[in-house]
Amino acid sequence: PYSWYEIPVTTGTWHKLAYQAANDILALSKTGESRVYMVNATNIPYHIPITINNNLVDCRIVDEYVNVTITNQQVFDFYHNDSTTIEIWRNWTATDGYTDPVMFDLQSWDSTNHTAIFSLSGITLNHTQSTTLLFQNNLYRTVSKSVEFDDPHDNLTFIPVVCDEFNDGVLNTTMWASQPTSGQMVSSESDGVLTISGNGRSGIYSTYRLNQHSVYTMNTTLTMYANRGYSGYSQEYGFGGFTVGIADPVTVAYNDVSYTGGAFEGILTKNAMITHGYVKAYEDYNDDRLYSSIYSQIRDDNGTVADNITPYDPGFYTLNNVKHTISSRYDFVNQTIATNVYNAAGLLVYEVPAHSFASYNLRFNDNLRMFITGRAHTFSGVGWLKVDTVNLSMALCNPPMTVTVGTYNPFADHHDVTGVIQYMDFPESGEWLAVAAATTSSPVNGYVHHIYVPASGFSTTYTAQTTGNSYDLKAADGCAFSIDAREITIEINRIDGVPVGTYTTGGSLTSVDIAMKNGLWAVAGSTDGKFYVFSKDATSGWYQDYASDSEESVTCVAMSWRGEMVVVGRSDGSVLMYPTGGGTEDDDDDTTDTTFPAQITVFQDGRLAVGKTVVIEKSETSNPYTWTAYATEQTDAQGKVVIPDADNGAFYKLTVDEKETVYAASSTSPQFTISVMTPIINGQWEFEAIYDDDTNIITGSYTDVEPAQSITIRIVNTNTKQLVAQQTVYGNNQLIVTVAGNPEHVYKVDVDAVRFTGNQIRMSKIVHTASIYNIPLGDLDVHMKNAIFTLIIMAVGGLFSYAHSTKGGLLLVALAGGFALFGFTTVSYAMIGIAGFVAIISILIRGTRR
Repeated sequence: PYSWYEIPVTTGTWHKLAYQAANDILALSKTGESRVYMVNATNIPYHIPITINNNLVDCRIVDEYVNVTITNQQVFDFYHNDSTTIEIWRNWTATDGYTDPVMFDLQSWDSTNHTAIFSLSGITLNHTQSTTLLFQNNLYRTVSKSVEFDDPHDNLTFIPVVCDEFNDGVLNTTMWASQPTSGQMVSSESDGVLTISGNGRSGIYSTYRLNQHSVYTMNTTLTMYANRGYSGYSQEYGFGGFTVGIADPVTVAYNDVSYTGGAFEGILTKNAMITHGYVKAYEDYNDDRLYSSIYSQIRDDNGTVADNITPYDPGFYTLNNVKHTISSRYDFVNQTIATNVYNAAGLLVYEVPAHSFASYNLRFNDNLRMFITGRAHTFSGVGWLKVDTVNLSMALCNPPMTVTVGTYNPFADHHDVTGVIQYMDFPESGEWLAVAAATTSSPVNGYVHHIYVPASGFSTTYTAQTTGNSYDLKAADGCAFSIDAREITIEINRIDGVPVGTYTTGGSLTSVDIAMKNGLWAVAGSTDGKFYVFSKDATSGWYQDYASDSEESVTCVAMSWRGEMVVVGRSDGSVLMYPTGGGTEDDDDDTTDTTFPAQITVFQDGRLAVGKTVVIEKSETSNPYTWTAYATEQTDAQGKVVIPDADNGAFYKLTVDEKETVYAASSTSPQFTISVMTPIINGQWEFEAIYDDDTNIITGSYTDVEPAQSITIRIVNTNTKQLVAQQTVYGNNQLIVTVAGNPEHVYKVDVDAVRFTGNQIRMSKIVHTASIYNIPLGDLDVHMKNAIFTLIIMAVGGLFSYAHSTKGGLLLVALAGGFALFGFTTVSYAMIGIAGFVAIISILIRGTRR
């Protein structure tokens, strides 16, 4: 009753699988790999497409049987085994599924050589056309869409491809070409017949090219005439003959009409399958005689008769001036030729049995044509040929045909992570995938990746770094939190990769779980015989809520949807249900959760804003808003920041480049977009320098409205005067440089940008950790700071000089040191120290002079 889909794997072994119900997505990994494969089960068809091309020259397939051979396609093996049947369809859509089945007969299947032969029914294709069929497997259908066919060469329906009744008055040159002429023979069309007369040989052949993989029937209705003269000579005679058949105009040859030893020639030679006949009338010893004969022959590429059926001799005058129909069947499938002769009444008067041409050396060169040749030879006599009707019909186009096995890639996307994947988990909603990985080196470096996976493919990734191998991993909805069993260490990570809880057990961890609905409770089991319960239900941070007594080793744990119950399995087979006290919030009344991770995407001038500072403030009320500082974040490579614990119903003010946007938090709308436009009056480029107090990371970012020739950012430690970071990009519109800082030091961030317009932008900013002693003007440009510093020093120095103070120089040095300490100047401590040394010496010298 079910359609079954199997994901093929040509190398490696499938290892872990996670399923996302929100978009019907599967995430898979292989043993020993770092790649996550994504399969969108809703949008992919469950079949392999096979394209069949009619590349047979001038061959039209009309509602016929077609044999298709598939070779060296290992991917097909899983489609057919003892429990699998195959279905072939013409159409598939996401709304209607499979429609218009194709009847077929599976003739053979070889899983060793990966070959299969299908006989398909009802295929219609003109030359150069193609059709794509959909091969689908079905594990549970008891009867496949398969029917048994009779021999495809029995009871054939022939399709006319060349038909001419010669009623046009002139030869149809689009249908026929003239053969080379020997002697005075001419071919002319009049009175509803084609007349070939004169003395010699002439004829026509079709412009239609036959195919070497088909069956043809050629019906030719004709009249021959021969009569001797009455001049009184003893050797007077007349001769009329015909040849119909198939040959290649490039390689065919002709014999001129002659009378040698009583036999009349003038037939096609070389690479020809023909039926020919003649009547001749002559006077022999003063007796009037007339003979007629029909032959069926195969001429090889040397022009010799390769096979010849005993000629039919109907008797005196039987063929003379009487209509006969010569019906020849050229079977290129079984490689035989057969001929029947019918009289004017349609009665069979002679049958040439089928004989094979398979073993003869024939070279057709894919240019086969139908030939009609007339010949005459007279000595005082008369001979001619008149052709009334020609009908060439095609019965079967039987491949080899070109079969293209479609490149079927069920994977909608893939994503490579750091480390070899060990565990994965897709929580029920929120479109986030949790991946635990580790390196194979020693020591083992571990990683937990939180990856945003909408239906369109992999997106934002946050990573938490740790040590050791992962033994299990679980994530709450939206990946608000995940719990990782990292050997003997339990680690809880926030959505943005920030560790929020680390706990050590007395034995190796075996299993972990987390409350999927709210992410406020988690549990872990260990070989030390204990299970551990963790919570942040009652506090802002995670804490260990419970540790059980040590009993038999814990082999598996599970937690209920909201964390109110834990189930523990032990190695002795016992099962324990433990109530945690969680789940007190009413999650069954369709109300939204208390907290959730909100994702903010920032666009600037129509582009994703990367490395942009977002100042976040929070208010519990909207009338009026009462804003309190919440966080300062920077957008990642996708222009996103995350509010990990956004409260439902709260209001958040997001400030980007002095543009304020208010976001009303709601877990039903966890994603929000901010668009910032650069002011025209000053908005060509932007330079930012930030010191993050939480991570001690220094970030320098430059963004331009258009790519620049070069952008260089340097970060200098003003305490040590060392260059700690420098990076240059070319032909880009932005550059972001980050480096670890020392909270006790001050840093100068320089940018040097050369624009294609010729403008050069140089700017410096001082950054340092936040301090209550910061000078209010600390955000000014470094050159302005140095200028203000110089003015203050000059003014204070002038005051001391005016007062003739002997300690004025030392006090100036102390003032300069204060400016440098709080990051208001780039003057080095070494310079200030030298100035202090000079001031002290000056005081000592003055004292000595006194």
